[in-house]
Amino acid sequence: MMRGLFVGASLAGVSVQALACDQNSLYTTRQADVTCYGAQPDTSNDAAPAIMAAWRDAVRLGVPLSFPGGRYHVASTLDFDYAAAAGQGVEIQGNGSIIEGAAGVMPLYVHCSGGNPNSPKACFYLHFAGTLHIYANSSWWGAIIDDWTYADAHNSMKIDHLDVNNSGSGSGAILSGVYNADVYIVANANGYFGLQLNRVQFSVFRGAMGAVGGNALVLNDYTFANTFQSLDLEPGNCAWAIVAWQPQVSYNTFISPMINTQNGIWSYGSGENNKLINPMFGGNVTGYANYPGSWQIQ
Repeated sequence: MMRGLFVGASLAGVSVQALACDQNSLYTTRQADVTCYGAQPDTSNDAAPAIMAAWRDAVRLGVPLSFPGGRYHVASTLDFDYAAAAGQGVEIQGNGSIIEGAAGVMPLYVHCSGGNPNSPKACFYLHFAGTLHIYANSSWWGAIIDDWTYADAHNSMKIDHLDVNNSGSGSGAILSGVYNADVYIVANANGYFGLQLNRVQFSVFRGAMGAVGGNALVLNDYTFANTFQSLDLEPGNCAWAIVAWQPQVSYNTFISPMINTQNGIWSYGSGENNKLINPMFGGNVTGYANYPGSWQIQ
C-alpha cells in the first residue's frame, strides 16, 4: 500500500505521454509494456534485453506482458519462464506485433521451471492474447512451448492467434505437455515439421500448418483425446499432412480438415480410434491410405 501511494504521488502531474513510457506506470496501467523498458520496434536494435526485463516484472507482479504494434528484432532467444506465476498464469498481449529472430536464433521458448520428468511442475493459465507473429530463420524451431522432457505441465492454456514462420531449415512450432488447451495456431516451415505435438491431451486446435518437403502436423507420445477443427494442411509440396509417430496417438478427431499435400496420413504405430470427419482432399494428394488400422475416415 505504501508503495502504491508513493508511486501515485511521484507521478502526479506527469504528462500522459511520459506516463505511458515510465516503468513505474505498470502500477497504473497494470501491464508491462516492452517499449517502456527500452524495446524499440521497427529498428534493428536488439529488443531481447528490454523484453526480458518486462517479462520478469510481468510474472512477478501478475500483469500482462504487452507488445505494442511493430516489429521487434531479437538477437537471442526470449526465454519466458513463468514458474513464479505457475498458479495464476501469465498473459502475453500480441497486438498484431512481430518478434523477428536474428539468423540462427530461435525467437521464443516458453516453459515453467522447477519440475522434472518424474515430477512435472504444474503450471496453469498461460494466455497468448491477440495476434502475435514469430518470424524465425533457424535450423532449430521458430517457437517452443516446453520441449520433450515433460518437466512441466501446461494446464488450461489459451492461444488466441499465434503465427509462427521459420524461413530457415528448421521446423515451425512444438508444444509439449499441454492439457485442456484452446489453441489457434499457424505454423509453417521450410524444414521438417510445421507443428509438432508431444503429449498433448484434451485440447482443441484450429489454424493452419505446413512444411515444405516435410510434414504439416506431427502427433507424438501419448497425444490423445484432442479435437482439430477445420485445419488447413498445405502446401502441395509438403510430404505428409498428418503423421502419427507412436501407437499411443489415439482418440483424436479431425473435423473438416483440408488436406492438400502430396500424401495424407502416415502412422508409424498402430494407435486406435483416430478419426477424420468430412475431410476435403485437394488435387495434390496422391495417396492418403497409409493409416493401417489406426485411422477412420467418415
